[in-house]
Amino acid sequence: MLSKAILVGRIGKDPEKKIAKNGSSYCRMRICCNHTWVNKDGEKQEVPYWFSISAFGKTADNCAQYLQRGSLVYVEGRLQSDKPEEGGWDRVEVVIDEIKFLARPRPRSEDEEGQAAAAAEGDQGPGLAPPADDDIPFAWVGPLLAAGAGLWPFVA
Repeated sequence: MLSKAILVGRIGKDPEKKIAKNGSSYCRMRICCNHTWVNKDGEKQEVPYWFSISAFGKTADNCAQYLQRGSLVYVEGRLQSDKPEEGGWDRVEVVIDEIKFLARPRPRSEDEEGQAAAAAEGDQGPGLAPPADDDIPFAWVGPLLAAGAGLWPFVA
């Protein structure tokens, strides 16, 4: 049987490391992955999906130390469910086998901090910043391809 999940998304809030009764560390987080599509009217639609993820041992230590709210991560892991409550649904989470830290959120200026605080009071969502050009893999290729558009057979 196969029970595997691969997710790329942003961390919802700062991870907190905890210590289990047996002395090992663990960390639980939530990750948001957006599903985007264009409807038949040509309008862009987006739906966020939230997943619970868990890390144990050294992985938990690294997550607690290096991740923060808004960090972009690649997560590969197995699906695990709790025992169902009477008449309820199973709670499913992804137990991390591998995690890659893709990008940290952009540092905010004082003006942005004030705007984020105002948005939080109005409860208008997480206010995550888009990745900087430095965080986008191969962002430097675009200008090269545009400059040599006549030289490259695969560039329209």
